[in-house]
Amino acid sequence: MSSLAQEESRNISENVTWGKRRAFEQGKVSLPYKRFLGYERGEDGRPQIVESEAAVVRQIYKMFLQGKTINYIARYLTAQGIATPGGNEKWSVSTVRSILLSEKYKGEAILQKTYTVDFLEHKMKRNEGEIPKFHVENSHPVIVTVAQFDLVQAEWERRQRDGNQRQSGLSPFSSKLICESCGAYLGPKTWHSTSPYRRVVWQCNRKYAGNAVCETRHVTEEAVQAAFVTAFNSLISDLAATQEQHRAFMEEVIDTSTLDRRVAKCTEECEVVAELIRKAVDDNAHAVQDQADYEARYNALAARYAAAKEKADQAQAEIRQRELLRVRAEAFFAEVEGRGPLTGFDEQLWNCTVESVAVLVGGGFRVRFKDRLEVEVPGR
Repeated sequence: MSSLAQEESRNISENVTWGKRRAFEQGKVSLPYKRFLGYERGEDGRPQIVESEAAVVRQIYKMFLQGKTINYIARYLTAQGIATPGGNEKWSVSTVRSILLSEKYKGEAILQKTYTVDFLEHKMKRNEGEIPKFHVENSHPVIVTVAQFDLVQAEWERRQRDGNQRQSGLSPFSSKLICESCGAYLGPKTWHSTSPYRRVVWQCNRKYAGNAVCETRHVTEEAVQAAFVTAFNSLISDLAATQEQHRAFMEEVIDTSTLDRRVAKCTEECEVVAELIRKAVDDNAHAVQDQADYEARYNALAARYAAAKEKADQAQAEIRQRELLRVRAEAFFAEVEGRGPLTGFDEQLWNCTVESVAVLVGGGFRVRFKDRLEVEVPGR
């Protein structure tokens, strides 16, 4: 009886798997609607947009492109009383991350990302090429544009590369204070933690990593806050000059004509070389040739194709990076315009406008804003 039950379970599992894969091949997309923000099942069975939820998704994308961390976004949504996809009150970092990285919000779907390894225990495994994946384009309505989605992915990769995703988000200074001497981030260190003289300072994370002690001194949060207030007030004191620098920066960033031509040229080169490769393979299949000569010719063409594709990819990455800079610069200037002088530290303004702060060896700070403007503040 046990063997019969096991075989029956196997048959059911195989039939379900077969049905799902046929649906994948036909491009049928189904979402876990009860735990997926922005969509609901339409009358035709396909996903349709829930505008109130889609607005939250767009806000998450916008805040991320403006420089907010996923920790900050999660705390903000929780404070605003916005429900999570599962209907909970508290947002987690993983929920925000999944929304930012889901291709479904741009109207596409990659199907069969996971599969069942064991039909008895129903163990799931990430599909790493063991079985086919299916990429369905234009499968359902779009909540964020393809361009905006690509910008978020580029920004995510940049933060991963720079190490910014490691920051806890508990402090607005995490991964923003940079040591001028060695280029490392400054991290919080607690002094006299068990005494009445307890204080938190920010110190170079590599201060004692090498044979020589890093020369950059530690700084206090109060000093960083004061430097930001001074730098921001200096920036808006001559708003006309700031606007002129902003216009010059935008003109530089927006003009991607040279990069566009490079992409077109490299793409054309790829197409030509791909045709030469196909012809070489076809000739080799229909006529007797010296295989050493054929392999040398084939490898030369393959290397030529790879070089052209790499140049095209680099140019496209630069175009995406410029678009990201444009979005962040516009968000920065929207925050600056109409602002009066600061009388105290504004954390939200800091998050929206500051790219990084270099802590100088001789004392003082160099505040770099998201519009590439820099203001140096002497030490006290």
